[in-house]
Amino acid sequence: MKLFDRLIKSIIVMIFFLSLFALNQMQEIKSLLTRFYEYDGKKINLTQVKLIEPRVDYIISYDDASDLDTFYRHSEQINKKEIATLEKILQKAQQSDFYEIRFLVYLLFDDTKIVLYKSPLFFKTVHRYSVNENMLRVLKNYGIDAFQYKGIASLQGNIYTDKEKFVDDVVRLGKLKKSAWSQKNIPLLGMGEKAASFMRHVERYEHENLLQDKDIKAIIKALRDAYQTYMSIQ
Repeated sequence: MKLFDRLIKSIIVMIFFLSLFALNQMQEIKSLLTRFYEYDGKKINLTQVKLIEPRVDYIISYDDASDLDTFYRHSEQINKKEIATLEKILQKAQQSDFYEIRFLVYLLFDDTKIVLYKSPLFFKTVHRYSVNENMLRVLKNYGIDAFQYKGIASLQGNIYTDKEKFVDDVVRLGKLKKSAWSQKNIPLLGMGEKAASFMRHVERYEHENLLQDKDIKAIIKALRDAYQTYMSIQ
């Protein structure tokens, strides 16, 4: 009987130690399976995240962009195709007469946004003016006569980069009154409808900040880094 009791006690002790060992092993396995993403002091448990996306929010407004894209805020998932497309658009926008560009690159973990890169605002204002059909139509609606119309129309084909000279020539040949209205509106009309709309949109900005080659490289690098980070934590 004593032998049986000792056997039972030994079995109970063995079961106890086996249970402790199994519990310890389960905790180690759970620890190995738990992965974290850490950035700028934030720590995210990846095992508790259902959706991970690398994303970019951006505005690229420039003279050759379609009317649909002007001043439109885009939000796209980052992938190799999107990066290549954006690089080409940035290079094209850089050469245009005017633009507004800004980027926000981030990783999305369900509802948590980790910002990886935020670009400064890049913008270029209009510095080219010319007499165009829209300008002539607007001035005609304002009441200029045939003689004034002919004088202003004689400037068609001339491109001005000096705003004051453009205004002076239009006022002189159109026999217009030089006023606050002409100083403000003749340059806007000389830009064309889209450029004028752009200038009204960015008139709150104080100083131009031109997009340089190094800025394009920085934006593309941020996009590629975000995509590589996303691929490494999948």
